Amino acid sequence: MGEVGIEVRRLAATGTDLPLIERIESACRWVVPPPAWAGGRAGWIELTGGTYDFAALKLKGLGRAPWLDGFAQLPADVLYDRWPGQAPDPHFGIDANHEFVLLNGDPAPIGGLTLTSALREFTCAEELRHAGVPAAVPVAVYEYVGRSIDLGGREEPLAVSITGSPVATALRCGALVPGAVPFTQEVAAERARVARALNCSGATTDQLTVVSQCYHQFGVTLRVFTDAGWYRYSGHPDNLVIDDHGQAVLIDLDSCRTTPDPARLALEGVRDGMSALYNLACTFFQPAVMDEVCDDELQAYEPFSGFLLGWSDLDPDTCRMAGRVIADYVVRSRERLRHFGCFLRAEVPQAGHLYRYVRHDRDLTFVLLYLLAFLGRRDSRLPFDFESLQQRLLRFGGRERLNAAMEQLASVTGAVIRT
Repeated sequence: MGEVGIEVRRLAATGTDLPLIERIESACRWVVPPPAWAGGRAGWIELTGGTYDFAALKLKGLGRAPWLDGFAQLPADVLYDRWPGQAPDPHFGIDANHEFVLLNGDPAPIGGLTLTSALREFTCAEELRHAGVPAAVPVAVYEYVGRSIDLGGREEPLAVSITGSPVATALRCGALVPGAVPFTQEVAAERARVARALNCSGATTDQLTVVSQCYHQFGVTLRVFTDAGWYRYSGHPDNLVIDDHGQAVLIDLDSCRTTPDPARLALEGVRDGMSALYNLACTFFQPAVMDEVCDDELQAYEPFSGFLLGWSDLDPDTCRMAGRVIADYVVRSRERLRHFGCFLRAEVPQAGHLYRYVRHDRDLTFVLLYLLAFLGRRDSRLPFDFESLQQRLLRFGGRERLNAAMEQLASVTGAVIRT
């Protein structure tokens, strides 16, 4: 690590285990480096021989993980840009009037985490654990004294969020998807562990069944997450961990929110279900995943119905019909990506820019999956019916997208509804 002796201040903690606190503080102060890193901004410390109810510590916002130069660095004073050289790619959101809008994600410096986000993760983890929701264990929050980032004229302090992981490995459920990560012995071991926990075979040809069972358990967990009063959890496979008991554990909580409006919470709960389906679908657009998972396999072993079986109120046959609708939609988008494949895989920045133009229609995907997720929840707190939902989605995505989505959902709804 390039700099040492950084001043930090502990703002929250759940335990008084002195050796653990000393180990955390030495990493946060950049005196002793973490043995490993998870992702681009989190230190990772595997624990052995202790009596903790977690197997490893994640120190999110610690700094920039070692890259080509081999050195870790403190968080940068510039914001992370997920789409360099392009406009931000917002996500589907809901405003205070229960209208659908596009929202940008929370700002964060490269390698870092704002204090607001760190404290939010700690609070969310505490409340979820108290409510019995499988979630990361809140351990501590440390502020970087004198270090901040300018967010449009407002200085926001930087901090490190320390949480406990139920498993020792930093790998997440993204490693379960064929082609999503390079295949290594560690990946093989994690796939075998998860397959055992979920009581699946875990064979290579059956790996999509493991993914489906993983998302089934995520659906179960996501329901109780909403019931606990929280929302906005990204359903990307890299935001999930399966513990040794087969539970899906929520591990990235810094973007989560709560609201006193029960109708808003119910709509956001549907949005979280849509997010799970959306992020799972996008996983199968990755070039290496497209190479490993052919269209026929995806349609035969689609994992989308697995999520719906765990999360929705639909009967199993309807879940399977809905899963086929999503799989067919994903396959059509993959065909378009293959058409432009030689350009998209070129080793030039423009290839990444091109993807935004030829990928699936983002807003159509939002509309289609939100309609489907709404159909799947029988929640008395939802403030309007399916017909009123269509009117709101018409205002969000336009007539052409709504009609296209309803045509694709005909096998689930029993009729094509045109506006």
